[in-house]
Amino acid sequence: MKKIILILTIASVLTSCNSQSKKSNEMNHKKETTIAEFNNYDLINLKFNENINDILKVVKLNLKDNQETDAFTLFGNKKFESKSDSFLLFRNKKLTDKENINNIIIHYSKDNNIIGMIQIDLKNQTDLKNNLIFNLGKSNKEYHFESITESYYWLKNGNYYYFFQKNDKDDPYNVLFIFKDKIWIDFISNLGYGGEYMKK
Repeated sequence: MKKIILILTIASVLTSCNSQSKKSNEMNHKKETTIAEFNNYDLINLKFNENINDILKVVKLNLKDNQETDAFTLFGNKKFESKSDSFLLFRNKKLTDKENINNIIIHYSKDNNIIGMIQIDLKNQTDLKNNLIFNLGKSNKEYHFESITESYYWLKNGNYYYFFQKNDKDDPYNVLFIFKDKIWIDFISNLGYGGEYMKK
C-alpha cells in the first residue's frame, strides 16, 4: 500500500513539474516573440496592443525623455512627446526629415501603458503626403474645404491613418493620426481637426 502511495506521489510531482515547465516555456516563447516584434518597429505594422515602454526601448528612449507640452490627450490616457525621427519609420523608411518635425505624441493608457494613438505634427506636408500616397495608394476618402484637406485610409488590419492639412501661410497644420480604436475619432474632432468624416 505504501509503495502505491509513493508511486502516486512521484507521478503527481512529475506531472506538476512538467506542467510548470510547459507554462515556463510558453511564457519564454511569448517574451521572445514580443522582443522580435518590437525589434521591427514600423508605423505600418502597429497593432495597438504594444506597451509604450517596449516601443521606447527599441528606439533607445524611455519615459524620462518625455518632452512635455500642453497638448491634450484622451481621458484615461497619458502622452509621451518627442521630436525623434526614430518614430517615423514607415515600411523601413523615414516619412520625412528630422528638421520637418514639430512634435510627435504617443497616447497611451494610464492603466496598462498600451498605446492608443500616434500623432505626428509636421512643418511641411509635401514629404508626408507623397509618402502616404506611395505606400498606401489613393486614400479611402478625401475632403476639401477652403484651405483644408482631410485624407484618411483604413487598412485591412483595422488601422486608421488620418491626415489633416491646412495650407495656410500664417497658421499651417500638417498632422497625421494613426490609431485603431474609433474612440479617437471624437477626440480628434474635439481638437478641431475634423475627423467626423471617418464615421461615414
